[in-house]
Amino acid sequence: MAAWLDQVKADAELRATATGLRGFSLAEPDELSLIALGDQFSESEAPAPGTMYRIEED
Repeated sequence: MAAWLDQVKADAELRATATGLRGFSLAEPDELSLIALGDQFSESEAPAPGTMYRIEED
């Protein structure tokens, strides 16, 4: 994923999103495969059961 972020000249927000995915998988963003990430998000069901929440920043 890191190579792709460099290739598309990703801004800080997209890079932060990729870094935030580190807890979503067992790989660091630098080592995470776009294929694995695409596969995970292409499923019609939620990747985990339960309700998702966001923490609001001040």
